[in-house]
Formats: sequence, structure tokens, C-alpha cells
Amino acid sequence: MYKIKYIFSFAILLLMIFLKTDLKAQDNTLNGVSPSGDNSKILSYDIPEEMKPGEEFVVTINMLNTGNNKWTKSENYKLSLFDQADNMFQADVWGVKEVSVPFDVNPDEKVMFLFKITAPDETGTYNCRWVMTKNDQFFGEYTAKMVTVKNETGTFSSDDEGNNSRFISIDIPEFMNSGEKYKVTVTMENTGANPWYYTTSGDFKIAPVADSSVMKYSDWNTTEYFLSSTIDTGQISTIEFYVTAPPVAGIYSLRWRMKKNDNYFGQLTDRAYVNVSGNNTGNVDVSRYNSVFVSQDIPQYMYSGQESPVSITFRNTGSRAWVKGYDQLVMIDSNKNLVTINNWRVGYIQLPENVEPGKSVTFKFNVNPLETGWQNFRMIMKTKEGIFGQPTEMVEIIVSEK
Repeated sequence: MYKIKYIFSFAILLLMIFLKTDLKAQDNTLNGVSPSGDNSKILSYDIPEEMKPGEEFVVTINMLNTGNNKWTKSENYKLSLFDQADNMFQADVWGVKEVSVPFDVNPDEKVMFLFKITAPDETGTYNCRWVMTKNDQFFGEYTAKMVTVKNETGTFSSDDEGNNSRFISIDIPEFMNSGEKYKVTVTMENTGANPWYYTTSGDFKIAPVADSSVMKYSDWNTTEYFLSSTIDTGQISTIEFYVTAPPVAGIYSLRWRMKKNDNYFGQLTDRAYVNVSGNNTGNVDVSRYNSVFVSQDIPQYMYSGQESPVSITFRNTGSRAWVKGYDQLVMIDSNKNLVTINNWRVGYIQLPENVEPGKSVTFKFNVNPLETGWQNFRMIMKTKEGIFGQPTEMVEIIVSEK
């Protein structure tokens, strides 16, 4: 009997050691350096805490290579879903389980992973933790994020006083330059029992919703805005306010909801995605980021208020790949200053695909001139550190009234 009891106690001890080891592996401290010297550090990430079934979200994860080896596609370096078994053995629970490195990442260099996840149809709490792998072997830090998938039963609900709202539309620039102000327009309908009074004593306002990591920059999306006029029951109203893009480039998700005092009510706005780029004052390493202007097809004559097609081709002459969603084509003036608000209504033109060194890419887009007369047209490539490479040839275009 003593022997059996001893064996049982020893088995329990082994089980406790196993559980302790397993739990230790579940925090987001260093998961470990691989035998070959691979390691990674997570700098930041944007993953929501809650999603609706079937909802999509653009995840961004910024990673630093802290190991001894270069991360390359050919050697099978990827960002992978961690602890797939925790997700009820659904390795494809988010619609994606691994993302290849977008370009070669040397030791002490950063890389941003940008990819879309889709919430599962079944409600519940799921792991959405990501970690670097080589040949399916985990190494380095992983994101510590659990996502709750649920139907937003409170989305249309009124508060205790009967205040309620219906979201109609949102207008926000898709691309912003860090440090600059941009107008946001939200259209809501008052579907509750009470008017929304515009005075501060009424305490009705449009307020940001912190459903991801973007709530860390002041004057970005942390400010609540009081209404400028009273909105009666059944009335549809457009609410306008301004936000200042944060200093750190990246993809951000933003949402707002009506609020009285400290209580949210009614329907959330749709989630808006904003691509924030750094300004053009950075120092770009021309050995890594460089370009040569190849050709352009731009009409010599245009009409004000009418869209015209434009085609511009550049060749990547640097040592780094240009990454879709990360590097862009931008408008500049005659002094090579970045012009985010311009006569052509052109913001940041995104790459149609990744462009490896030595390869060329053609941007095709439409412009819609605001002003008539002789107008200058010139563009250049840009990464987060600033503009780089050879600009397009300056073109003078005659814009006429139709």
C-alpha cells in the first residue's frame, strides 16, 4: 500500500511539474532561442479584443530580428499561429495560419507583418497569438492575445434613459501623414426616446471605442466630441470633427459610438482602417531604398472635376523589396516636398504587388483635378523613413472647364 501511495504521489508531482512548465510557456516572454540562434522580439501589434462572427480585421505585428540569422522566404521563415491546438483543433480558425516574411530581415532589423483575419462563425474565446517560426519550429516572443467572438447584442441597445442610435455612414481618409489633421464625418440617426442636446450640460457626444491597441496616442482617437447642434428623435445628422494622425506609421483601426455622460449607447460605427505614413524628413538609406523613374502616361489636357487615367512605372534599384501596403507612390511639389492635399485629389497610391530589387512596377490610377489652368504634376516613391529615389519628370497639364 505504501508503495502504491508513493507511486501515486510521484505521478502527481510529475503532473504538477508538467503543468507548471506548460503554463510558463503560455506567457509572452521569450519562448526561447532556437538551436541555430534564431530569436525575435515583438515591438507592437494591433489585434482586437472582440469580433463578431465572420467579421474581418487587418492585423499588424511589428517584429525585431534579435537572433543571429537573416530571415528569408527561401529558408521558410514565417509568422505563424501559436498553439493551434488551443483553438479547438481548428488550425484555420482565423482563415490564415501563417504569413511569410515580406522581405529579407537581417539581425537587428524590423519587419511589419500585415494580414487579414476573419472571425469564426461560432461564438467563443479563441487564441490569436502569433510567433516566428522556421520550418514550423517556434522561436522568440509571441503576441499574448485572446479574442472573444460574440454577437454584439448591445450594438443597438438603448441606455437606461431610452437613448439609442443607428449608424449610417462614416467618411475618413484611408491614408494619412503622421502629425497632420484630418476631418472625420460620421452620420447617425437618433432612434431613441430623447433629443441629443448639443450643450455640454446635455453631455451627448460621439466617442471613440477602444477595441484595439490604437488608444495610446493623445489627439488621435482618444478625444470625445460634443455635438454642435441638437438632434431630435428620428432625425439624421452628420457629426464632423478632426483627428491628428499619430507619429508612428502603421495601419490603425478606428471606431466611434454615441455616449451620454460615461455610458455608451446605440450602434457602433463600422471599423475604419487608416494607413498612417511618416513624414518626408527622414534619412533613407539609398543602398536599401532606391528607385529609377522609367516612364509615365499622363494626358496633356484634362477637365476639372472629371477623372483621367494615369500610368507611372518605376524600377526598384535598391537592395530591399518594396512591400504592398507599406511603400507608396506620393505627390510632391517642384521642391520635392510631400503634398498630401493637392489639386489632383491624390493621396498615397499603394503598390499593386511586392516589388523585388531589379523589378519594375506600374501604378495605374485616376486623378480628378480641382483647379483649371496650367498645373504641375510630379510623384516619387516613399517608405516610412521618407521619400526616396528619382522622381517622375515634371509635367505641365492644361486643366479646362468641361
